[in-house]
Amino acid sequence: SFATYSSASGTADRAAAVTREFAVNDATIGTVIEIVRRLDGLPLAIELAAARLRGMPLAEIAARLSDRFRLLTGGSRTAMPRHRTLRAVVEWSWDLLAPAERVLVERLAVFAAGATVESASAVCADEQVAADDVADLLASLVDKSLLQPVGGGERLRMLETIREYGIERLDERAELAELRRRHADYFAALLQRAQPHLVSADQLPWLARLRSEREDLLAAIRFRADCGDADGALGIAVNLAGIAMLLGNHTEIPLLVGGAHAAAAVASRTSAPTGTRRTSSARTTRRACSGRRTISTAPKIAATAGRASARTSRASSTRAKCRSWANSGPR
Repeated sequence: SFATYSSASGTADRAAAVTREFAVNDATIGTVIEIVRRLDGLPLAIELAAARLRGMPLAEIAARLSDRFRLLTGGSRTAMPRHRTLRAVVEWSWDLLAPAERVLVERLAVFAAGATVESASAVCADEQVAADDVADLLASLVDKSLLQPVGGGERLRMLETIREYGIERLDERAELAELRRRHADYFAALLQRAQPHLVSADQLPWLARLRSEREDLLAAIRFRADCGDADGALGIAVNLAGIAMLLGNHTEIPLLVGGAHAAAAVASRTSAPTGTRRTSSARTTRRACSGRRTISTAPKIAATAGRASARTSRASSTRAKCRSWANSGPR
């Protein structure tokens, strides 16, 4: 987008002020754009990243952005203290929030692709944040630029920098696993609720809704797989695979089902007691498909996934893809 390229140009100017050896060219432009995108185009974050070029290659800066709050320190000594590190800026903004706003924005960090009023209420509301207050609190967080309306305003997304800080806060208070469980339960139930609508006159609006929730549905699969819940992960994956089959995306089915199983298998191997018998991929997939009304495609999904599992056992490249799928994407 124009904004991204404008921010990339600003990054080049800041980098040139730090080190004369740096230049944006065909070899560096892709990495510069990636850094700008992952830093949400935030001017301070870009300035702090550029300052790192004094002693760190551009590619390493990009690789270390998953720990951006540790990486992006050392701003101008003439700046106010709260503007010298990315963490200080975000913490200062956090301190200005009302208690209920702070709790809600931290909990919203478990959403990979933004939340609606319905999903935010279902996942985040409890005795600390009343469900009836969620809509007003979301509007307040938009006014404070901590959330951004997308999709005509029906969905609210969080800047990745803000999301990472919220995840960190939840983890510090040992609340992250519980919020991810609520998130996974909500999206698993949403898929189940969608099934009858996908074979009715409501099919198109429901397909559009599920497309917009795709990243969060994948995050739900990963959470259940991380917990070693193969049946739960495959339950979501099978329903998604049914939608993929409905749309004719047959190549996506083995990635969804095989990826979910690979992730759960990795988790179960690290947590299962020695000597525990592991369930075969095909058997687990058949169990996940049995009794599920996934647009009358469960047998086809099981067969497709079973063939994919057989190929997976023979092809190391396919196993590598499954592991990559299991370990990638939003958490």
